[in-house]
Amino acid sequence: QTIREQLTHYPQDTLDAIWEAITKLTAKKLDAERTEGEHADAQKKSKHYAWLKQAIDLYEKRESLALPKYNLVWLVLSGLCLAAFLGLMIGYGYGVTEYWMGVMLAGMVGGAAVYIFNQNKLLRHRDAFEDINDIKQAYKEKFGTALSGLSALKAAQEEINAHYFTAKTLQESLERTKKETIEIETDLINYFLLLTGKKISLNKFEDTYAQLKSQKKDLEDALGRLVTQLEVLDVLEEDFLEEGAGVEYSRETHEETRCMLEEVRAQISEEDNALAILKQGLCDETGNTVKDDWGAILDVLREKRNSLYETRKALKADIIAQILVNQSLDMYREKEDEKIREGLASEKLVEALYQITGKYNKIELVGDELMVSDKYAEYPFSDLSTGTQEQIFLALRIGFAAKISKNDSLFFILDDAFQYSDWERRELLVDKVVDLAKHDWQVIYFSMDDHIRDLFVKKAGKAFKDDFKLITIDAK
Repeated sequence: QTIREQLTHYPQDTLDAIWEAITKLTAKKLDAERTEGEHADAQKKSKHYAWLKQAIDLYEKRESLALPKYNLVWLVLSGLCLAAFLGLMIGYGYGVTEYWMGVMLAGMVGGAAVYIFNQNKLLRHRDAFEDINDIKQAYKEKFGTALSGLSALKAAQEEINAHYFTAKTLQESLERTKKETIEIETDLINYFLLLTGKKISLNKFEDTYAQLKSQKKDLEDALGRLVTQLEVLDVLEEDFLEEGAGVEYSRETHEETRCMLEEVRAQISEEDNALAILKQGLCDETGNTVKDDWGAILDVLREKRNSLYETRKALKADIIAQILVNQSLDMYREKEDEKIREGLASEKLVEALYQITGKYNKIELVGDELMVSDKYAEYPFSDLSTGTQEQIFLALRIGFAAKISKNDSLFFILDDAFQYSDWERRELLVDKVVDLAKHDWQVIYFSMDDHIRDLFVKKAGKAFKDDFKLITIDAK
């Protein structure tokens, strides 16, 4: 009853609501991150929206004040008329009284008047033309091309409008998402306050939920064990005695007797099984059946034993010979181990070990176990982390290869040798491999890890340029 009362403090519907809210919160945060990226991109593409809008309005106003293209035509016509008029008057002696001469003079005066009018207009609206030139210069700085006219400004505005309104829509979506995120976080805080009586911080939502689930499961498991114990008693609730039965019941005595009885039964069962297994085993050796009596089985067994005795003598001689061979092999193995110990103590291996791990300065073979040491203590190799073991493996390869090759440059083929190392150690390992390559070693590294690939691209690509090759294998 106590446990059931405690379980009421962990309502399943509230726990389900918490988990659903945590799931939604995670999704909202991911959606917000994605939207922020898209919003930033759209803002970047539409950053000249306001300038274009102002530039188009100003350009339209200023363009109406521009001079017509045929301004100089009037000046040319006026000049031709003047030349013709003077030529006729001087060469032929015509007077202005002639009708067509009057028309020519009027044309000359009219063309000059139009030109003077336009020049005056140019002087009065010089600011307008300067504004247009400023717009053209700003357009070239912002878009990298010369401005051909108002149509080009409007075309640029039409292209940017889509990005501008996309940025605006994404901003509204981001604000909605942030608002929904705050609402979900508020709901979670209230849920946890209801269950724990405490205000839980945002970064502890999942841990607190897991703790509540674990506490509820522990209570349910305890309840299950108690229910099982009650069922073993096989007493209905209505048969419970309110008063003692006269004879004091000892749970300890009952439990001890029950345990003793179970042990005796188990021992009898074990002996019967052992005897049956023994008889079956003998029958397998003698060819009898389990239905035969023990006497018949043992007679056949004695005959088989005598035959085996003779065989044993021959085998004994063979074993002695094999022992002598093994002793010889042990002697050679000991010599090989000594060579390994010498290699582990070599200066090049110790140097590679310390450079790669940045900590360990000694490695020894103690029996069949590798032991590594720093300046403070000694550690079994098997107790080290997987990332540290990878570093030591690389140091062993480099050290032994350098010892064997002496001054010759060899090659390494590594298959994701750094994937269990943390990111800081990965950089050290990649730096060491790049250093080997700088000493004319050829290195081939296979990896499915994008971070390791990027480290090699960054470090080896910078060090070797065209001599560094990145080959991507498409699994499809």
